Amino acid sequence: MPYRHHRYARRVDADAIDVYTPGNTKQLRFSRAVVGTTRIFGTNNASPYINIIDGSTLGLHTATSAITVVHAGDISLTPSGNVKFGVKTGTGDVAVDGYVTIKSEAGATVKLATVA
Repeated sequence: MPYRHHRYARRVDADAIDVYTPGNTKQLRFSRAVVGTTRIFGTNNASPYINIIDGSTLGLHTATSAITVVHAGDISLTPSGNVKFGVKTGTGDVAVDGYVTIKSEAGATVKLATVA
C-alpha cells in the first residue's frame, strides 16, 4: 500500500528527505551520509544525530547534548576521546563497601570500588 500523505515528506536533495507534521512543522531529516549509512537528524540538521550503518550498527552522535540509552545487553562506548563519569573526590582512606563491574574494550571484567 503506497504512502498516502506524500506532502509530509519532502525531498531536500538527492540524499535527503525532510519529514513534516500536518501543521507544516519540520520534525526529522533522513540523510544518506555515505553509501550504506543513513543519518536521522532532528529539526536543526546538526548534532545530535543517529547513524544507521548497513542496518546493523546504530551510532548516537552529539557535541553537547546528553545521551540516554536503554538496552538489555552490553553497551559499547567508542568515543574519539575519553569517557567521563563525574568528578573524582579524594577522601583519604575509607572502607570499600562494594564494587561496580564494567568490561574493558578487550572484554575483561574490571571492578570499580564503591564506598559508603
